Amino acid sequence: QFALICEEHAFKFFERKYDRPIQRHIRYRGKGLYIEFDGIMEMENRDLIFEIRVSRLGAFTPKHFTAFKEKMLDRVRRYKDITGRNANLVIVLVGNFTKARKQRMLEQSEDARSQITDFELVFKFLSLNEIGLQDFEDLQRAPFKKIG
Repeated sequence: QFALICEEHAFKFFERKYDRPIQRHIRYRGKGLYIEFDGIMEMENRDLIFEIRVSRLGAFTPKHFTAFKEKMLDRVRRYKDITGRNANLVIVLVGNFTKARKQRMLEQSEDARSQITDFELVFKFLSLNEIGLQDFEDLQRAPFKKIG
């Protein structure tokens, strides 16, 4: 449930930024292919495909992160085949990531980025505070109180 709340707030963040709506939880089927995305924003020349991942700890294991990226890169190519539209992939990572963690994740993605020629792969790191969830940050820092 926490991830869905963060996802919705992240969508609203980007809708305000680009002044355009994001279609949420989109599924496509065609040519023997089936794909789904967290969100798609249609632009004039190119669609933005949003995939949002949330980490309360501000970390993902390298193995999980790599598998996720590869799966999403394949889905964007399938999207282009099904719709005939150009698209960029925006991977949004929500959490309180340290500067060093962000840098490591970007470095881990350089190989994938260098091999992409038909679309752009963009990473956006957003803190809970940036998407308007300051209360959740406060709750995470607050000590647990014994009930009863």
